[in-house]
Amino acid sequence: MKVFLFLLFILPRVLGCAQAAAAEPSSKPAGRHEHKLTRYLLGGSVLVLGSAAFVFEAKSDREYSRYLKTAYPSQIGSSYDRAEKYRNFSNAALIGAEICAVGLAIELLREEPPKEPQPDRVRLSLLLDASHAGLSLRW
Repeated sequence: MKVFLFLLFILPRVLGCAQAAAAEPSSKPAGRHEHKLTRYLLGGSVLVLGSAAFVFEAKSDREYSRYLKTAYPSQIGSSYDRAEKYRNFSNAALIGAEICAVGLAIELLREEPPKEPQPDRVRLSLLLDASHAGLSLRW
């Protein structure tokens, strides 16, 4: 429940502050290095959170199997509660991985501003002499 409340109330405010900070004009434009770092961090977060979701789901399945096999009434409640706890952790990690995956997709699809085309430099040299002629072309 705490994770759900975090995702519902706190995370949008954090993301809103980050977007507001990103919208402010900066004295130094973001370079390629900063974009690469963001991409690597988002990609790593997707992998880590996706792996955590898989591990927590496996633990939840084990606890639920233990709940189904338990014959003692005193252990039934605790096994079910542990299964639900791990299921909630798995869901939270999966939601986090999906958010990071969307952020990574946006980062990868973001268009770079078009660069001003550089004028092509072409140098044509012509050497004329009485006995021979030469032509040189450089670009």
